[in-house]
Amino acid sequence: MTFYKAVEHIEKYPFFTFTQTSPQYFAWMKQYAPSLWEKIKKYVAEDRLEIIGGMWVEPDLVMPCGESLVRQRLYGMLFYQLNFEKMPKVESLLDVFGFPQQVAQILAKSGAESFWTTKCTWNDMNFWPFAYYWWEGQDGSRVFTHHFN
Repeated sequence: MTFYKAVEHIEKYPFFTFTQTSPQYFAWMKQYAPSLWEKIKKYVAEDRLEIIGGMWVEPDLVMPCGESLVRQRLYGMLFYQLNFEKMPKVESLLDVFGFPQQVAQILAKSGAESFWTTKCTWNDMNFWPFAYYWWEGQDGSRVFTHHFN
């Protein structure tokens, strides 16, 4: 339903754009709604439907090993490249658990220029003091990060 409404609004309102974060959602549209998929491809090409993210789905970040997280990013970015002939520069992980340091390195080394989330502000115990910062991995790779409060 989300894609149907997004496409409807794109066609009705010239100023409207829509962003989707996980390649898995696009893959479902390709498989189950071919006519909608053609419209999605058209609007992605026109930058009216923006692809962001790059992990196949929003994974748990605490339990999986680094290799699993790299695969999430590899398969997601590959889907975007094969289907839209472009890859996003922004990663978004809104509802994940944990942010291990290796994620900054994985994102930076796989083409992410920036990252955004709201997850660190979803608690009543610890105040998150930053909105913008450079998230740095152990190897020194960095990704510009924004936390929406």
